[in-house]
Amino acid sequence: MARIQLRPCENEFKQDADFIEIPIDDGRYIKIYRTYGVYETTKGNYKREETVHVKVMRKQNNYHDCNSWETESSTSYDVDLEQGE
Repeated sequence: MARIQLRPCENEFKQDADFIEIPIDDGRYIKIYRTYGVYETTKGNYKREETVHVKVMRKQNNYHDCNSWETESSTSYDVDLEQGE
């Protein structure tokens, strides 16, 4: 079975960020990407968290530029880094 690895990025618009786009029909597609964040715990340690984002995007109907997209729906999944993914 095929396996795809997405490198975590700071945000979906970062240059060279990994993502997958799957066409649904002429006006919609699914976009999947992975982000990370770093935060300080109450004990003063730093911890990294990663999230996988899944969005259904569609072309804006009322906009003249055919490259304008908007999010139709989205969901996010936290990656458990303790389990080694």
